[in-house]
Amino acid sequence: MSYFCGQSMDKNMFLKKIFKKKFWKTKNPEVFCDCGSFVWNKVKAFKKFKSWLPPRTIGYKMPKYKSIDVDNEDDWELLEFYYQ
Repeated sequence: MSYFCGQSMDKNMFLKKIFKKKFWKTKNPEVFCDCGSFVWNKVKAFKKFKSWLPPRTIGYKMPKYKSIDVDNEDDWELLEFYYQ
């Protein structure tokens, strides 16, 4: 079993999974995590690779102020602040 940690992004914005056991080997110190906003996949690719992140998936760098992952009360308060 592999342990998913995040993604790295190359100069063409293609995403690549980073696993804990190889995390320290990455040449790109920037790590990206999905914010759960949206993903477009072709059904054929999803079935073939059994992953929402098949090869040649292109990422989008979303500014932190445009995406809030509400996991705790602090996140909720930040969301309310932005809403106001």
